[in-house]
Amino acid sequence: MRASGGQVETFGAAFGIRTAVVLSTESALRRTVRVSLETLGLRVRELDDFGALFERPDRGSVDLVLYDVRDPPRDAQPFARRLRRSGFPPHLGVLVLSTPEETPLALEALEQGADDVISVPFHQVVFRARVRATLNRSILYEKYRRGIEALRESRHELATAIESMSYAFALFGPEGDLRLANERFYALYPATTCGRETTLRTLLRAMSGFDGSHGDAWNEETIGALVRGKACLVRTRGGRVYEIRGSATPTGGLVTAHEDVTERVRDEERLRHLALHDPLTGLANRVQFEEELERALHGARRGDERFALLYVDLDGFKAVNDALGHQTGDDLLVHVARLLRETVREGDLVARLGGDEFAVLSRNPPDEEGVRRIGERLFERLGRTFPAGPAGVPIGLSIGAVIHREGDGGLVDGRQLIARADAAMYAAKRKKTRSVVFFESLEPRGDQSNLGARFS
Repeated sequence: MRASGGQVETFGAAFGIRTAVVLSTESALRRTVRVSLETLGLRVRELDDFGALFERPDRGSVDLVLYDVRDPPRDAQPFARRLRRSGFPPHLGVLVLSTPEETPLALEALEQGADDVISVPFHQVVFRARVRATLNRSILYEKYRRGIEALRESRHELATAIESMSYAFALFGPEGDLRLANERFYALYPATTCGRETTLRTLLRAMSGFDGSHGDAWNEETIGALVRGKACLVRTRGGRVYEIRGSATPTGGLVTAHEDVTERVRDEERLRHLALHDPLTGLANRVQFEEELERALHGARRGDERFALLYVDLDGFKAVNDALGHQTGDDLLVHVARLLRETVREGDLVARLGGDEFAVLSRNPPDEEGVRRIGERLFERLGRTFPAGPAGVPIGLSIGAVIHREGDGGLVDGRQLIARADAAMYAAKRKKTRSVVFFESLEPRGDQSNLGARFS
């Protein structure tokens, strides 16, 4: 068997000083494998006597064995299995060198404890990848084993490590009982005690306050998410928000990390509120309005929802700003926003789209007459004098509307619908009428000249 050549970069720094043994009665193969391994930064020993390997006094320092699958003696104990039981390190990596003709022998070696098979002749890239993978597995196993031994040797070190964690830590056994926890955990859950009387289920039930079948279903869903490694936010009956992260143990237990993230969640909610609301009036902004409009369009396309969009513009607002100042203008906008919220139906969405322009998304209006009545209420409530300046400021409105009916599914998106309502509003402004102008009533030309101009 011969190996194909190729340039290989050095990876010795990744492995440290590692020792490999190459076993084959074919000197050319041993030499090729040795050169390839040395290029990776390994210390390599060549042997043609398989029995001599088990007599080496330094076999406890061997990290990797590569052997020709054709050569091992066929004794009572398979070679790969014997390697695992003859004084070699537990993390020993075993690679089998095999031609395609010896595939049955290679598969048998894998069943007996070998880690992987390298087909020969081999390409350097493939060889390097398989050696690196095997060494990495052995190194990880070695680190894991040493870590377990260190933990067994010193319970004090384990306790110190757990107590030094910046979050609450708890280990639950396969039956759900609390096995181990740090002081941060007990500070987070003061009434908790270690033992069978405290399980993850009882802890979650006490936190959430959910009872009955609903509580049981929520508990199981939350525990299942933790076992899968998904972080869960739990809102307690006291108004706090805890983040719990979980990781399943090989024995069926669950390692959990608990953290009070109430302030973080509140900050995120405040940021989301700022992102979706107008800072002056507190109404929904254009971003939120368009999101809700797209949801309404999606529901309408399914046939289970219809809606109307009213576009409201204040008449003469610029004159108020110029005459009385921007503070008065802002006060007027806040006043109008409050009246809009109080006037529309419960469940309708009111938004400030910008400047002195507002919009109302009215879900499931009865008909065109129902939308007209909404507009009349707006004229009645908002069309009064605003107390500012010597004689007050009269509030004028122009309202355009569009109703999304069955069969209107050809609309591309919410922006087109807003543009139609906007065109109807401008038609109302030109007519100086105190009534709602519907987009459907506009003439094909003239009244629609503004359509899309401000939303392109």
